[in-house]
Amino acid sequence: GAKTMQTNAVCHNIIQALRTDPEDIPYAIIYLQKEDTSGVDAEYVLQSCCGIEEGQSIAPPVIIPSQQPCVWPVRDMLQNKGLVEVNDVSFKGGPWDDVVSRAVVLPLINAAASLSAGSDVLGFIVIGVSARRAFDSTYKDFVTLVAGQTSGAIVAARAYEDEKKAVQALAEMDRLRSQFFHNVSHELRTPLTLMIGPLQDILTANEHLKTLPDNTKHSLDMVLRNSQRLRKLVDSILDFAKIEAGSLFAQREAVDLSQLTIDLASVFRSTIERAGLELDIHAPDLGSKIS
Repeated sequence: GAKTMQTNAVCHNIIQALRTDPEDIPYAIIYLQKEDTSGVDAEYVLQSCCGIEEGQSIAPPVIIPSQQPCVWPVRDMLQNKGLVEVNDVSFKGGPWDDVVSRAVVLPLINAAASLSAGSDVLGFIVIGVSARRAFDSTYKDFVTLVAGQTSGAIVAARAYEDEKKAVQALAEMDRLRSQFFHNVSHELRTPLTLMIGPLQDILTANEHLKTLPDNTKHSLDMVLRNSQRLRKLVDSILDFAKIEAGSLFAQREAVDLSQLTIDLASVFRSTIERAGLELDIHAPDLGSKIS
């Protein structure tokens, strides 16, 4: 809703800043529109105020412009999307306990939403006008600047909240993706293990009995190598999931780069030979493993 923690904090900080200037701003009240309401039935929720206690007649917890009587001319403000003066306020206060009969109601505008044809009114701010000075163009520019700065701060706070939610959503998607691959990897590992075992038994027995033709032995060797490679890939996915969970730490290991190159290239040997080509792998021994 409108009263998110970040937005509430921003409204509170703005009111705290305005509280330091009671001579020019006897009181100020910030209302924001509830996110699940719009149009003529929109509700505006009190966020923070200074110079006046929450719940007083001119600072009710919720304002619904469509309901009459309405303490502030919110409908006129929404229609004009500009400053509206009120000259019959019944309030006594400020640093000199004056009768402050004049106030202004200013919309809090989201300029970005205006450009995108979205809902551009965030809410409104009510500012009491000092009884000890004329409400001239300088004073009017001052309260308009206050409303503009308030709007900008609230827009920035909401943008931060939206960005934070997006980051959390991406993190959740990443977690679900990792969980999916983890589960799939477990399902793949079992049949791979059951395939590799019999293949190793057949090839081991053939070393002694020599019962397999050379082309069959070559094909089974290739099936075994690819099955073992696929199992290594599955194990790597499982290890990656453990690393993300913080239960496994990567450790560098030296490898025989020449043999690794031969194994990787041999995966494509059968495909190449079926096309009538010959695969010749030249990967001389480097003399030591590479880390």
